[in-house]
Amino acid sequence: MSHVEDTEIRSVLEFAIQLSRAHVQKLKSFFIEEQYPVPDGFSEKLDVNKETPRLFLDNFYLFYLQNIGKVGLEFYTMALANAARLDLCEYFTE
Repeated sequence: MSHVEDTEIRSVLEFAIQLSRAHVQKLKSFFIEEQYPVPDGFSEKLDVNKETPRLFLDNFYLFYLQNIGKVGLEFYTMALANAARLDLCEYFTE
């Protein structure tokens, strides 16, 4: 986020980050509820070097969000069709 210059794009990215964090918390609760170990996954503290130079233009971030959103819709549709639990169905339709 430190390299984003366009304020409108920054607000879209901040909203996307907020949604992502909410999804991670919800998924984490599913693992805890079922007494499964919570995967470590990606960590901002360990996996991100905030000192790197800018890699992409602001418009690329919007392009990426649009396309990852399409992929997410496809996977959520498949997951919803195969979900047996009501709480998971509700999660995939939020």
